[in-house]
Amino acid sequence: MESNPMTIESLGNIGEFVAAVATLVTLVYLARQIRQSNQIARWEAHRSSVLAFNETTGRIFDDADTARVWRRGLMEPDSLDETDRIRLHHALSQTVLNFKDVLEAHDLGFYDDATYVAWEGYTCAVLNSPGGERWWADNSGSFISRVCEAIDAGRLEVPPVSDLAPFWWSSEPANRPVKPSRRESHVRAGRPPAEPLTDE
Repeated sequence: MESNPMTIESLGNIGEFVAAVATLVTLVYLARQIRQSNQIARWEAHRSSVLAFNETTGRIFDDADTARVWRRGLMEPDSLDETDRIRLHHALSQTVLNFKDVLEAHDLGFYDDATYVAWEGYTCAVLNSPGGERWWADNSGSFISRVCEAIDAGRLEVPPVSDLAPFWWSSEPANRPVKPSRRESHVRAGRPPAEPLTDE
């Protein structure tokens, strides 16, 4: 049985097919690389924001005097002297700059809506406090319009930070009754305490 000789045209068709397959494989590989790069960028954006937030809040809970300036500055701004007002000014500036990074990351698609809304809500709740509101009125012009628009719109949606957690921001003595544990409730009701769960 005679075999048909491979023509130049046949070789050309095979070459085109191989090239098409190679192109398809390359496109699939690049798509996976881009998807992975986007995931890494999202993670880096979130990590950067968390680190900046931790740096700001870390100074508050590491130093009682800084915590005092933060609470009194937000709740009772008239009680601060000139030095503490400067300290609060820089703390609030850093809070808004942190939010600016979150906003830009969200606009670029590196933050999902739910995560962004949480960051926006916290920032706007702080700026809705008496001290935050006064500071924002005086300093909002220092930030780009995109940040001002987002914050001004967000502030309409959330209450002041003190209303979100009034017990923790109040200057009143911490005398709120503590809810009894389930074990204590059983004892007071004359029932035996619930048995702890154990692995079988």
